Amino acid sequence: MFRPRLNAEDSVLIRKRQLNRTHRTKSTNQTRNASQNRPMPSRPPLRNLTNTIRSLHPRVRKSISPDKFSPYQAVNPYDTYENCVAYCAYETDKEQCIQDLINDGTGTCSKATPCSIEKTDPFKSLLNCFVKVLKLIYFIRSRHGNIYDAEMIRVISKIKPIRYGVSMNRLKCVSFPGDGTQQSGYPPTLYHYLQVMTHIDRAYQKGILPHVYEPIVNKQFDLFASDFQPWTRMLATFVNHHVGGIPEITNISGYGKFITDKKLYLYRNITNDPATLQKNILNYIGY
Repeated sequence: MFRPRLNAEDSVLIRKRQLNRTHRTKSTNQTRNASQNRPMPSRPPLRNLTNTIRSLHPRVRKSISPDKFSPYQAVNPYDTYENCVAYCAYETDKEQCIQDLINDGTGTCSKATPCSIEKTDPFKSLLNCFVKVLKLIYFIRSRHGNIYDAEMIRVISKIKPIRYGVSMNRLKCVSFPGDGTQQSGYPPTLYHYLQVMTHIDRAYQKGILPHVYEPIVNKQFDLFASDFQPWTRMLATFVNHHVGGIPEITNISGYGKFITDKKLYLYRNITNDPATLQKNILNYIGY
């Protein structure tokens, strides 16, 4: 290859440039090699990494509705004095009848201490919420019969008493439905009613028949869960016992003034979209 002759001055400059390039290349290579040989920082265990991610982005868990429940307890209706009185109502010697129930081991027939929550304004606000739910159910019943009852009444599972200033635990002394008609296999208190209705709603969401859903079967409420009609009827009885003015649910022609609220007509097509049914009910009651 032909190379042009370089004068002395040019050759010195070129040589200097070559020396600088060699030094720069060597320095770069040394840096690269040093980086390659540098030990990598130890990776934190996967568990620690997961905990770090969770701390930065905590998982939002859907809360249990209506409240986080304490464990079920098997309930014997004849442990309540009022139920024993109802059972012995037609006996000549009612007190002896009650004593016989106790002696036979049927139940304790204990007289409950007064349930103070029933006299409070927060409890009355909760009852008012139930009245609104029943008004909408009765209104739809007047137009379609009871074919949507099972879907509509399950909105009860979304109503949290604590929102009205009432804790779930304080509802354990509230007799349900409160008219002395309690029986085995049915919720004996408002606490148990709200609890089992939550499980019923979950069973529907999972595509499981409520009366075979394990949490309900284990707690001996499968009889109540097997028929949707008591879900609304017992609530109507309960509210009527405390507030009054709730028509007999089976007598549609007697609903009268109970369903004359003009706002109800805004929800006359509420059953058209099952996916938004409960949301629309909650909207109607102002929840």
